[in-house]
Amino acid sequence: MWFNSNSQEMEQLHTLWFCRSLVSRLEETNPRNMKHEEKLAFWINVHNTLVMHVKFLNIYPGFFLM
Repeated sequence: MWFNSNSQEMEQLHTLWFCRSLVSRLEETNPRNMKHEEKLAFWINVHNTLVMHVKFLNIYPGFFLM
């Protein structure tokens, strides 16, 4: 197993929860009624959330396979 300590495992789980929380909130958002600037901010948030998720998967490969 790749966990070094309970605190590291908790940090990883918190990071995963945070990413999933952001994705959940973005899924509930409808950008159709937003102004241009709000849409831009929305899509930047989508991009940043996906980048964080991919970075998490690269740091902890196999995390979702357990």
